[in-house]
Amino acid sequence: MNRRSAFLLSALSAALCGLAGTHLVSAADDEPLKFTQPIPFGPYPVNGNTIEQLAHGTPMFAPIEGLDEKLWKKNCTTCHKWDQQQLCEQGAGYAKNPANVLRTQHPFGGAYKLALMQWAKSGYQ
Repeated sequence: MNRRSAFLLSALSAALCGLAGTHLVSAADDEPLKFTQPIPFGPYPVNGNTIEQLAHGTPMFAPIEGLDEKLWKKNCTTCHKWDQQQLCEQGAGYAKNPANVLRTQHPFGGAYKLALMQWAKSGYQ
């Protein structure tokens, strides 16, 4: 298992078990997470940024391993048209089946997927 997969597995385990006090999930995991609220967990750049900001940000990892940086290291909106509705659908998928958080790697890492899942559970505020 590579380092990123191990981190995602750890983050998902923490979220599913409700382990408070970790750096991966909020100490108050049941508190609502809002679209424009800074995410209170995870590593940089997830922690401290909003879902909205990250959807328009620049990813940390290639969406496909081995892809040349010139092709992916640019604003997410270059390739995607993420809006609040589309992100709601993503979060709903993770909330419905949390194992999907581990299905594929995300350019912002697993903490962003966990944030989308928590936002979905909060009612997409």
